Amino acid sequence: MQTVRFACAIYGTGFPRAFFKRPIENFFLANDSTTVAIEVPVYIKPEELTKIEQKEYGLTLNEPLSGHIDILQQRFTKIHILDYKPDAKRNDKATIDQLFLYSLALSKRISIPLRKIVAAFFDENNYFQIQPSEI
Repeated sequence: MQTVRFACAIYGTGFPRAFFKRPIENFFLANDSTTVAIEVPVYIKPEELTKIEQKEYGLTLNEPLSGHIDILQQRFTKIHILDYKPDAKRNDKATIDQLFLYSLALSKRISIPLRKIVAAFFDENNYFQIQPSEI
């Protein structure tokens, strides 16, 4: 996955993270043919979850949840959600939960099966990918 190594390398050039995120997202949008959007707003409302999803995923939403996907890509037949996380750790439950909810929200918004979505988070040195439909 050349894109993954490139993403880690670009983020790791030493620029302050707060000032660097948007230019890198713009760089991906302008120069990476798989990147289709950046800073994509997503949301999910409690009434959108079916009883089966609530039971299967152990979810209970009392109010709408919203967020922004840093980078959205289409690679072959899958949609990839990429989220930059400073100091990314492999088993960061909060990040994995966040990416799962982003994936579920995107699945609801654009009417594609969750199995067609891959989610990943990365920092300057690491890239971790999950398959939300298998969580």
